[in-house]
Amino acid sequence: MQIACHRCGAVLDEGTAFCPSCGAPQIRVSPEQATPPMPPGTPGDLQPPAMPVALPAPLDWSVGIKACALMGLVASLPSSVPIVSTLCCLWLLGGAALTVKLYRRWSPVSEITTGQGVRLGAVMGLCTFAFWVVFRIAAEALRGGFRQRMVEQLQRSAATNPDPNVQEVIRKLATPEGIAIFVTLMIVITLFSFVIFGIAGGALGASLWGRRKTS
Repeated sequence: MQIACHRCGAVLDEGTAFCPSCGAPQIRVSPEQATPPMPPGTPGDLQPPAMPVALPAPLDWSVGIKACALMGLVASLPSSVPIVSTLCCLWLLGGAALTVKLYRRWSPVSEITTGQGVRLGAVMGLCTFAFWVVFRIAAEALRGGFRQRMVEQLQRSAATNPDPNVQEVIRKLATPEGIAIFVTLMIVITLFSFVIFGIAGGALGASLWGRRKTS
């Protein structure tokens, strides 16, 4: 069987690789033959289709502030009572965790991330500190003689410690300036502690109640 060259039209025997007249190759591959379909099970077939990822909704602070303020008030009450206040870390942890649960109840969000729980816990710690300061100021105002009690306590501490350096430090703290510095330092430490325990409690609450249970 003879065929015609696709370039110059010369008559050639079937199976001739090159035209003897113009040198054009005579064996051509169609696109269907050049790219055969890939067999099932290749990596391209195994690659799962892209799925949309649902991002967590941002915190609704109109709801979050209410939850933080309410639980801050609740946690500040036992934290302001003598003897019971020694367990203030537990009140803060529990209050911050319950803040996340309360926010979930008041908000229609489907998920609260650990970062969002941490932010709620930190704000709850600040609210607890604010209420605690108010309660302590009110209690000291009712009792009266705060400076005198501080001086007497410092003097008792100086009497029980024979170290002259310690006694000198205590005597400086007994002055009005020393008492002001001491109170300011205690307030800063208390604020830092309340926020840290609030953050820990918020993270705990997010791990416990961050996702809605599905049936």
